[in-house]
Amino acid sequence: MEGSKKYGESRVRAAPVWYEESAVDGVKVRASYMNADDAEVAEEEAAAYVRRGRMKYPCGRVDRIYLIVDGDEVEISYRLEPLGLDRIPREASGLALPECIDDDG
Repeated sequence: MEGSKKYGESRVRAAPVWYEESAVDGVKVRASYMNADDAEVAEEEAAAYVRRGRMKYPCGRVDRIYLIVDGDEVEISYRLEPLGLDRIPREASGLALPECIDDDG
C-alpha cells in the first residue's frame, strides 16, 4: 500500500548540522540541531526538560538528556542510570522494592 508504514520500519534521519553539550543541575544535555538556523535551547528550557525527566521517571536518576531540534519541534530522549535493587535475606527469596514504588496496589 502506498503511504502506509510497515511495522518496525525506522525513520531515517539526516545527520545534525551542529550540536552543543552542557550540564544542567548535574544532568548532561546534548542538543543536536538539524538545521543551521534552528534556535538554540536556552538554559531555562533545558532545566525544564530536566524537571520533566525527573517527574516522568521518579524511580530513576536522569543521567543524560538528548534533544534533537528540528525547526519548532524538539525530540527528547532520556538516559537513566541503572536502578539498583537491594537484596533481602535469602529466606524471603525475593528482591526489595525501591522506596519510590508503592507495593500497596
